[in-house]
Amino acid sequence: ARSLCPAVPGAFRGISVADTPPASDVVAAVARGLTRLASRREWCENGPGMSKPRVILADDHTLLVEAFANLLEPECEIVEHVGDGIALIEAAARLKPDVVVLDIAMPLLNGLDAGRQLKQQMPDVRLVYVTMNEDPDVAAEAFRIGASGYLLKRSAASELLLAIREVMQRRHYVTPFVTKE
Repeated sequence: ARSLCPAVPGAFRGISVADTPPASDVVAAVARGLTRLASRREWCENGPGMSKPRVILADDHTLLVEAFANLLEPECEIVEHVGDGIALIEAAARLKPDVVVLDIAMPLLNGLDAGRQLKQQMPDVRLVYVTMNEDPDVAAEAFRIGASGYLLKRSAASELLLAIREVMQRRHYVTPFVTKE
């Protein structure tokens, strides 16, 4: 049976009518999704009414960082945009973010090495990698160094906010698009 993910827009795109689940399963999935959405005010682990999670965006593609900021700003406080791994380490030490959204391929210091340093300095920071790299071995390395989330840039528009919500609940998020061939 195909699993449902009502929080991801377009989850049924490309699925034929014969592949769609029974209507009762769809209704149940939507109800679960609405229940989860109703509790989104409480996604900071300290309870309802808490401030938005503080997020640093790290990627050397300015247009992409601006798009991520626009996507996240309704539910997150974007405290900094940086374009390289060294600037990320410096900004994180100064700003103490809850979440760092970072690419693996960055100048001066790659995202894996920057993430490793951040986790040593700030063990509670959540690292969400957004990358073009679909290699499951790279994703595994990211989680070994302490990543909380891993998604691909091609699916970031539909998954990034969901990933941040999940990691703020101390859960992990991995895009379904990272698979072994």
